[in-house]
Amino acid sequence: MTRRDGAPHDRGAPSLVMSDYVWTGRAYVQALGHVAIILDLVGDRYFRVALDTSPPGVAPAEFNAAAQERLSDAGLLQRRDRRRDPAPSHDAFAVLHACAWAHLHLRAKRLHHAIAQLAYLKALGREDKGIEARQAFEKWRPLYPHDYVCLIDSLALARYLLRSGMRPDFVIGVRDAPFSAHAWVALDGEVVNDRLGQWASYHPILAV
Repeated sequence: MTRRDGAPHDRGAPSLVMSDYVWTGRAYVQALGHVAIILDLVGDRYFRVALDTSPPGVAPAEFNAAAQERLSDAGLLQRRDRRRDPAPSHDAFAVLHACAWAHLHLRAKRLHHAIAQLAYLKALGREDKGIEARQAFEKWRPLYPHDYVCLIDSLALARYLLRSGMRPDFVIGVRDAPFSAHAWVALDGEVVNDRLGQWASYHPILAV
């Protein structure tokens, strides 16, 4: 997984090529072979850009001029001298409220606000009663009138667990050829809402 600034968490030495651009706070980037997948958290959309460097990396300097201009126009890159720090950014009712909260945020294209709220609640969380909270969510979720969608349900489950005192990890992963994205929730290192194990074929691009 990579940070917002494009520096890899677990790759080798960063590129020595400098760029006039840096990633904005709304961009989350993952290199998949010679392709970069960029999540625009504010725009709630993905970009797929070819990488020509070897080994491939995700620093802005490693994209060609046309790709840099495209990503800059989309608000994902900005000039280095204008860079700003990111802003500091168990009952039936609680489960339905969490589902409605997630659904409405996604309908309004406010995924970035939802992520910020999860991060804030996680900082306040504590570890207890994880199994009971998960069972309560599974019990009452069918009352919410919306089909299961991994992003909505993972946001809702993460919020519900946080409100119940847990500290879950909300994760969005991507894969290429063909491109797809998936969301899931982990608690104490265990994925709790993906019994089919789909998450294992995805590379995390965002985790809160």
